[in-house]
Amino acid sequence: MKGGKIASSAVSESNLSNNNTNGSLESKRRKMGEAQSATDEKSCAENWSDSSNLRDNLVLGTGFGMKDSDLTDRISLDSSFESDHENNNGNVPREKRKRRQSSKCVNDVKDPTNISPSQDKKSRSSVNLECFTIRRRKKSSQLPGKDVFELLSDEMVIQVFRWLPKATLRQCAPVSRRWHRLVNDESLWTRVDLGGSGRTLRPNALSLVLSRGTQVLRLASAEIPDPVFAPDSKFITEKAMCKVQYLDLSMAIISKEGLTMLLESCQQLKKLSLEHCSLQEKACVAIGKNENLEVLNLCSCSGIHETGIRSILSGCLRLQSLNISWTMLDLDSLNYLCANLPADLQRLNISGCRKDLEDSHVECLVNCCPDLVELDLSDCTLLTEGAVTAVVNGLAKIEYLALSRCYHIPISAYTLLTQAESLMYLDVFGLMNEQSLATLQCRLSEVDINKFYFSSVARPTVGIRRTSIWGLRVRD
Repeated sequence: MKGGKIASSAVSESNLSNNNTNGSLESKRRKMGEAQSATDEKSCAENWSDSSNLRDNLVLGTGFGMKDSDLTDRISLDSSFESDHENNNGNVPREKRKRRQSSKCVNDVKDPTNISPSQDKKSRSSVNLECFTIRRRKKSSQLPGKDVFELLSDEMVIQVFRWLPKATLRQCAPVSRRWHRLVNDESLWTRVDLGGSGRTLRPNALSLVLSRGTQVLRLASAEIPDPVFAPDSKFITEKAMCKVQYLDLSMAIISKEGLTMLLESCQQLKKLSLEHCSLQEKACVAIGKNENLEVLNLCSCSGIHETGIRSILSGCLRLQSLNISWTMLDLDSLNYLCANLPADLQRLNISGCRKDLEDSHVECLVNCCPDLVELDLSDCTLLTEGAVTAVVNGLAKIEYLALSRCYHIPISAYTLLTQAESLMYLDVFGLMNEQSLATLQCRLSEVDINKFYFSSVARPTVGIRRTSIWGLRVRD
């Protein structure tokens, strides 16, 4: 029994010693593996830094002087590092990783002496595509921040600005001092359209427009608030005159004082339309100061009296077209008008004088204006056959005659118009039925009857077009 116990104890001690020996070997192996892995990681990091430096040099264009062998060695190092980096993350044994890495390096790196030129070229192209990329930046056509307009003359820049709308042109002014000077050039503001139903001008906007040398200005149906000019405007402080020659204020919403202030600054007008505006005596005096005025439209204006008529006719001696219809002139104003019309007047619309205009007035104006081409006497209900006789005998150049709704003129009196050889158009709306019109048309075979519903005498626009006044464009 003692011998068996001794033998068993000896066996247990030998097993214990073997276990201790195995544990010490395993710990030594573990320490050696950790040291080896640290060394591998350090070498991999160095290889990776070398390969990254290689790629940086190639991208920057500094690595093109290297030899093919150096390039191949560095690429092989890069690829071996990538394989090690991938293998380190897995659970592949160390010996297998080394064999895989060595086989991959052998396959990737070949002897350059045994490679044909075509294979060498192919391998280089594959290396270029897989390992690095050459990126070239496009050269900009111009330096950043450089103004290309500085290369153009002032005339060329103005021609470019001419294509811009006025609102955009105004926004270009704060760009630079040169642009501010060119934007305010008078050639860009010759024609301005500020009209339109529902459009309201800002205070002092009209002063800024007129100060830029505008010559053709449309303000039809626009609302112009007071004051028209700012207190410090040169039109008030210096009594300066604007350069407007064609002004359309038809249906504009403007006060009497504002209209007077505007007209007092305009003394170079050639054509003026104030249809449906309210005037005062000072406004009429301001109109009379335009000696070169040729066309004047006062249709449906209120506030015109004999003194105003005197001021206008005494100053505007070159009038060729006058529309003073539906102004409700009193008898004194009508008498002075018919007796003092300019001799060169060619177109006259005096319709709407229902209570005062008589045959004697027609005879008087025919004697004053023998060169009339257009005459509108519509809605003058007191006219009789004598007015037709005066027209036929006194107006040898008459081409258009309107006698619509002149109910006291008999139908037979219109046959006298056969003696007017120059007559081309006749309007007699509201007087005859279709049978009478057909009979009159047979008598006046060369005359077009009832072709125009509304008179166009001195009106800036005819029809639906609103982009021009008196045949002049208001929008560039």
